[in-house]
Amino acid sequence: MTQGRLLLSLAILSSLIVSGILWNRSCSRSAGPGTGGVRVAAPEGFVLREVGERSGVTIRTICGPPKDKKFIIEANGSGAALFDYDLDGDLDLYVINGSTIEILREDAPAVRNALYRNDGEWRF
Repeated sequence: MTQGRLLLSLAILSSLIVSGILWNRSCSRSAGPGTGGVRVAAPEGFVLREVGERSGVTIRTICGPPKDKKFIIEANGSGAALFDYDLDGDLDLYVINGSTIEILREDAPAVRNALYRNDGEWRF
């Protein structure tokens, strides 16, 4: 892996980690009065851009119901991992989904995890 690809991979991984931290904070916060907004200062010059759809990442993730998370499974959000599953030298993306009690009881459609194969240009 070239130094440029390694730096790009680390930048994307850092973005996913920061996104996951911010997403997890918003998912685990109760929806009741007085919760306030969670503000996290980004390092100077650090910019997150929405590129999922353009890159081919289309999974819709679940983090329990929008309000009243009563069970642990509803408070845990989704996650992601970058690794080279097909050994072609490109980092592929695996996205792990959360759930809800309704989904686990089969009262709602099941959600899936997703494995996206990187074509070498960060398109999946």
